[in-house]
Amino acid sequence: MAEKRSFDQDQQKTIQMTDNAVVSAGAGSGKTTVLSQRFAYLVFEKHIPVDEILTLTFTNKATVEMYDRIHKTLKEKDPKSVAEFYKANIKTFDSYCASIAKKHSNIYGLAPDFTVDNETLTEAINKKALSFLLAHEKNTAIQALVQTKDSVSIAEELFAEPILTRGTISCPIDFESDLEKQKEHIIQKWNIETENTLSLYKTLLQLLNDFEGNRNSATFIQIVENAQKELPEDPLLDSSNFTKTTSDAMFTFAMSITLLSSKLPGSLKGSNIGEIKDTLKALRNQATILYSLANYVYAFPLIQQLIPLLSEFQEIVNDTKRSLKAITYADAASIAMCILRDYPEYRKIEKQRFKAIMIDEFQDNNMAQRDLLFMLAEKPDRMEKGIPSAEDLCPDKLFFVGDEKQSIYRFRGADVSVFRGLSKDFADGNISLKTNYRSHPALIAAFNTIFGGIAYPTDTDQKRIIPSAFFNEAQEKDHSQNIADYEAVYHTVLLPKALEENKKDIDYSPRIHIVSHLQDDTENNESNEDSVSKDEQEATWVAEKICELLKQKKYKETDIAILFRSYALQPLYERTFLSYGIPYSAEVATGFFNDGPTNDLFAFLRLCAYPQDTLAYAQVLHSPFVNLSMEETEKILAQLPEQNKMPFSELSEDQLCEDSLRRYKKAAQEYQHLYQKAGTVELTQLVSELWFNFGYRFETEWNQTVSMYATMYDRIFELARLADMQNTSLAEFVDSVRVYSDEKAKLENMDIPLEQKNGVHLLSIHKSKGLEYPVVFICGAGKRGAADSNKNAVYISKQYGITFNTPPNPLYKGKDNKTDNYFYNLAKEENNKMAGAELRRLMYVAITRAKEEVYITGITYEKEDTSFEKLPGNATAPTKLQDIIKPAIMFYQNNTEAQAFAPFTFEEIEVQAKSNKKTQQRTRTQFIEQFSSLIENAQVLQTENVKSLYLSPSHLADEQKEADKSQNTSEVPYKEINEIVESSDNRFGYNDFGTIAHAFMESAINGTEVSVSQNAYAGIDDSETKKKKINAICQEMKNKFLQSELGQKAIQSKWHRCEYSFRDRIDNFILKGQIDLVFKNEDETYTLVDYKTNQTVEPEEYKEQLACYRHALCNMLNCKESDIRCVLYYLRFAKEEDISNLCETVDIKEAVKRASDR
Repeated sequence: MAEKRSFDQDQQKTIQMTDNAVVSAGAGSGKTTVLSQRFAYLVFEKHIPVDEILTLTFTNKATVEMYDRIHKTLKEKDPKSVAEFYKANIKTFDSYCASIAKKHSNIYGLAPDFTVDNETLTEAINKKALSFLLAHEKNTAIQALVQTKDSVSIAEELFAEPILTRGTISCPIDFESDLEKQKEHIIQKWNIETENTLSLYKTLLQLLNDFEGNRNSATFIQIVENAQKELPEDPLLDSSNFTKTTSDAMFTFAMSITLLSSKLPGSLKGSNIGEIKDTLKALRNQATILYSLANYVYAFPLIQQLIPLLSEFQEIVNDTKRSLKAITYADAASIAMCILRDYPEYRKIEKQRFKAIMIDEFQDNNMAQRDLLFMLAEKPDRMEKGIPSAEDLCPDKLFFVGDEKQSIYRFRGADVSVFRGLSKDFADGNISLKTNYRSHPALIAAFNTIFGGIAYPTDTDQKRIIPSAFFNEAQEKDHSQNIADYEAVYHTVLLPKALEENKKDIDYSPRIHIVSHLQDDTENNESNEDSVSKDEQEATWVAEKICELLKQKKYKETDIAILFRSYALQPLYERTFLSYGIPYSAEVATGFFNDGPTNDLFAFLRLCAYPQDTLAYAQVLHSPFVNLSMEETEKILAQLPEQNKMPFSELSEDQLCEDSLRRYKKAAQEYQHLYQKAGTVELTQLVSELWFNFGYRFETEWNQTVSMYATMYDRIFELARLADMQNTSLAEFVDSVRVYSDEKAKLENMDIPLEQKNGVHLLSIHKSKGLEYPVVFICGAGKRGAADSNKNAVYISKQYGITFNTPPNPLYKGKDNKTDNYFYNLAKEENNKMAGAELRRLMYVAITRAKEEVYITGITYEKEDTSFEKLPGNATAPTKLQDIIKPAIMFYQNNTEAQAFAPFTFEEIEVQAKSNKKTQQRTRTQFIEQFSSLIENAQVLQTENVKSLYLSPSHLADEQKEADKSQNTSEVPYKEINEIVESSDNRFGYNDFGTIAHAFMESAINGTEVSVSQNAYAGIDDSETKKKKINAICQEMKNKFLQSELGQKAIQSKWHRCEYSFRDRIDNFILKGQIDLVFKNEDETYTLVDYKTNQTVEPEEYKEQLACYRHALCNMLNCKESDIRCVLYYLRFAKEEDISNLCETVDIKEAVKRASDR
């Protein structure tokens, strides 16, 4: 039996708390353990069944951990209690909302079998947005916006992104209402600001009149002349005159204010010169506000044209969600909220399901989620619509856990003010877990000093006040301090009781190490000819420090974590660690295409998909696959245009040296082998053959500088596996992965076992939340984060909705001839302060991951220190991680008396010469010498060839039989197709024609423009005539189908699907594929259609394929096989063949087994 664990007073109170409560659980306070113990308390002491306790978490990872911890806790207390644990409701907020949405989705015209899939939906909506934009390209507003950006960007930023971000299927955006709110605000603001401006102007005139300095100076005379110029009349703005004429008058007025405030006093002296200067600056600021207001009025006619388009496109988006049966996470949450708010009878059912609700990490949630929980916890007899107040809740149902200091997901909609507000809602249920059981006492003391302003324990003056990174308890009690709701308050963290009792024996030697660049260094990252960049210097310092720690055997590699604010620095640290032989693991792959192996492998795959891709061919020739010099590569490429040959065409003996020619011929064999397999085997097989057969796998073994590239195979294999599941072609696959070609692009959320040893952890601060490590390096502390910008076509205001970044009035000649969005500027100052508050919390999360030591690296020093201006409550918001701790650092560095009691040590990063950069790697020769005897005596292992579980029904039939290809084609319809295929030197095949023809047929049914992937045309890109001929043939086939009885029934059907994806289980195999067309007949039966481009009509050949399609449809549509008619439609012959009876004769299980044995 497990040893009974003891809990401190706060933990015990939390576990046994039965009233509605808000628990503030600081870092290392044992929060997860306490939550699992409280679950057990509710089960064993309060006798609440496990399925009547709703436990909600923020992430899937947290859900798994919570499920595991609670299960173990129950099992320890009573093994029999876990028998019913499978019923436990431990979920993410998203999954719980989706479960409610599925029960009542019909209210919003949504099928209950929908999926929550942001990625797929975003891709589909982006495509529709571009089509919608092009369909309205003559709209004046669209034309104005397209002048500022390309059509694709405008389509996504103007239509797709705003509606997906702010609108939901249950709560669509009311664009007209938003416009009215904006208009009313602009009118009110213009009248207020012009009044303020004129008041400032009168003040300026009075100040100038009272000036007692040198009135004859040129500067003063110029200021007076500017001020005495007559101002144009202040244009009055009301709802009836939002016109260009009014806008021009507003701009003229604003420009006059700019002119009168254009000259500042400079060195002019006088009794009130400071007031004059401040007033002129204030007028300049007023002019900026007036310009942005005037620009809104100027753009208003354009905005009015955009509103109906946005409303129309919103309908398209919601219809797409219904037809794809896919919604966003925001949709799921919104549907759940609307159901519970507007339908009390459904809310009552949910209320009755749960007797207790526990919510973890609630600081990362928002007001909508708080409201949803309040509705679940309201009193049983309340049946009104709307959100209940705290007084309307059951007194013992809600249990919130979080830490306001760890709210770091504002970009996902988290609102820390909601968690802080709960403390007021449940004033009698506030509990704080104040003890840190994770970190060393010296670290805990340092946290109290840095974040709470408490003197370090070794300080002889314990009343010394240190500038704190957060608002602290004293400031909270001082009611004169106005603490914004988005700011966190730090409360003193306690030591565990056992340590507190022996406090005098604790070693308080500082364990936070401040690592800075030389103080005379500049803030930028530039380097001179002799030294490397500051970022490289910092990465090298970190690598050498890690080597030192490992050499001392104080820690293992897995004890160390490198935390980044963003992933921009990760590629540099990966390269540096490789050069030092430091093993590492990275949860996110950045710069996926920046390094050789990945680039080489995808270049080879691309060449198999696109034989005419000269760039890919050049890369393959110069890569280790062939290892030709640039000169040899250029010589081979020079021959391609004139000879128009396939890659790896035969060369004469004198074109390359003997060794190069040998490698070339070997690569040519491999290329032909893979090229021929490309259309017949799975992508994972192609990837594996390249990785292992070409030696990359073994290169990562002997060469330590590339050893970590072994993980790339795992990631590439996983991408290929996912693509195989979607029946993706090789061409589509290599095109899709190019999104990762930017070094800033991240490959993440891949839950796969990586082929590597454990090592130093590289991860973002966000990813580190909830984790702990003995040693933490917080790197790049002196680097500024991404600046807040307003570069998209729209800005979404929390209060005023979607606003537009339209071109400026030509009268305004500002910076880049642009004016800022008024509503963006209105929120900018507050947003900056909120971002600064979150940066404080981000630093807290980073530093409290540590158990033993923390290194904060990359600190820089400015010539004029402004760190104290960035303390909480001050006007300037912090923008760098170092801004959070610099006030404490500067306090100790500038205070001679206090220096000896600092909770830090200080180290400097020396300027590093390029020639001194160190590397540690084994040579190929050393590796061979070390392992040659082992290799010679090694036993070859025979591994079983494991069959894939996935099959495609199309593989049950061979659509391109050799007999079909070689027959006499003189009487075959559309013999021009054959001529084009046979003249393309295997670059354009019958399968490519089939892809194009299918796209035409899809457009016939959907009534849309034909959309063909350029991959299909790749083999005939050099002939516009051939492309036109192929398109003309396909268009003719499309027209004939539309005129046929089958085509007419399809387009007139109330329900149909083209390229209908499916998965279906047959014994131990999973069939996956796409059905060309299925539609519902008037008698409620279905017709399944498969298009064929064959040169002969042989229905027998496809009975097994269509029998599998029918079997899958029965499961998807919940109907009988007899309700589905199976039809082949031969496009060349415009002929329909009903093979329903043939399909009846098929033994599907036997057919699948035969296919798997091939």
